[in-house]
Formats: sequence, C-alpha cells, structure tokens
Amino acid sequence: MNDGNTDENVGWPSYVDFLSTFIFLLILFIGCLVFQVSGVIEQHKKKKTLDDISKDIGGAGIPNYVRQNKIIIPLAEQVNFAPGKSFLDAIAQDHLTRVGHQIALACADPRIHCKRVMVEGHADNVPVKRDPQFGNLRLSADRALEVLRFFYVCGTCGYGPEIRSRLILSGEGDIAAQNLVGGSQQDRRVDVILDFGSEHDH
Repeated sequence: MNDGNTDENVGWPSYVDFLSTFIFLLILFIGCLVFQVSGVIEQHKKKKTLDDISKDIGGAGIPNYVRQNKIIIPLAEQVNFAPGKSFLDAIAQDHLTRVGHQIALACADPRIHCKRVMVEGHADNVPVKRDPQFGNLRLSADRALEVLRFFYVCGTCGYGPEIRSRLILSGEGDIAAQNLVGGSQQDRRVDVILDFGSEHDH
C-alpha cells in the first residue's frame, strides 16, 4: 500500500517538470515566431519605402533602381567622360544639381535612415598609355572624386552638412567593363548610391 503512494509521489514532480518545460519551449517558440514575423514586416515596409523614394526620383526625370537596401542612380546618360578624362561639363553639372536635390529629399525621408551616399567611379578596359597597370583604377577614382567634390561644394543642391558628412568615394576601375574595341561609354561613368543599410544598422 505504501509502495503505491510512494510511486505517485515520485511521478508527480516529473509531470510538473515536463509541463513547465513544455510551456517554456512553447513560449520561446512563439517569441521566435513573432520576432521573425516582425522582421519580415519591417523589411517589407522598408522595401515599400525604397520603392516610393525610387519612384519619386524617377518622377523627377532621374533614372534609378533599387538593389537590396540601396538606390542606385546611374549617371552614364548625362555625365559622360571622354577617354582618359574626368572633366565635368555644364550639362553634367546641371544634372548633378538635380540629383543633389533628390539626395536631399531621400535622406530627409522620416521613414528611413540614409546611412551614406556613395559616389562610385567606373572606367573602361582600354589601358591608359601613361599608366597601363593602374591607370584605369586611378581614372575611375578621379571621375568619382570630381562628382564627389561637386556634391560637397554644391550650394544649390538643397542640403547641408548632414548630407556632406555621409559622402564617400569609391572607384571600381574596369572590373565590370565590357570587352569592346575602344572601350564602352557605358563603362566610363559614375554611379551615385544611396545606402540605407540594414534593419540592424543604427
């Protein structure tokens, strides 16, 4: 008789432990599920915001596209460079002023944080005679630097020090250049990249 009571007393704490563990794991699972769902919702909201900003920039007559958490503004059509040159003509400067206004609007959007504004230079794959080994890399950096300098000193672009502090320079050389005789004008270009970072960036 006593043995039966002893068995029941031993089994009862084990059942409570099992139930407690099950409830803990269930809460943990639900918490992880809620976290993942909220992350998906936030990323969806961010994508919609980027699409809205991209549409507004396009509506201002400036071609662009969204790639992950970035908005790419190619300047190839309006900001062209002669082979081996990095000079900005009046047409290029006028277009860059309009791009500057769109950068100001995009980075002022309260729905999203603009982490940095990258100015990325590209060259073609035609070797530079005076420097066949590193000439294209330096040329792409020079072109990007000219655009960066324009944005930095621009007094009519609609932004202030808060945007200038986010400007950074990048040069890609002829890494993605097309293998064409005489090079390609599309490769001699500068892109402006609005980097909105990831949801984990602060």
